[in-house]
Amino acid sequence: MSLASPKSALLEGAEIPEKVLASKGFHFQFHGEGKSSGGTFAWGEFVRGDRRIELHVRFNLGLVRYHAGTESKSHDYYMRELGVRDQCHYPGFSEDSKEAFLGLAHDLLRQGKYEDALAEFKRLEYPERLSESDRKMVELARKRTHVS
Repeated sequence: MSLASPKSALLEGAEIPEKVLASKGFHFQFHGEGKSSGGTFAWGEFVRGDRRIELHVRFNLGLVRYHAGTESKSHDYYMRELGVRDQCHYPGFSEDSKEAFLGLAHDLLRQGKYEDALAEFKRLEYPERLSESDRKMVELARKRTHVS
């Protein structure tokens, strides 16, 4: 991906995690571009109701921040809380901004697997028949997605 401008890098790059997030009901909104002491930047968000994933691009994908209502967490903090930080691909060390967006999409897919496991559990007709190890997996998914 050419970094002709932060705006084009953001718009092109956002197409990558959009493939993961659209199925979860998120849509991308470009919010603007500007210039500050650090140079030209662009920013936008994936939005679903009161949930937002904020993205900023300057020379590469920089800030990624999650918002739910009045709560706000950095990507690093959120992935640590989910217990998957050591498996994350974002942020990386590539100068190609496409790689940063691919890394973010990877991390979002990891988080989505826990939500999918909980959704499957909720559809079970006889959840009490789960094995002990399956019950532990459901508990782990609940902890990592903060669902009770």
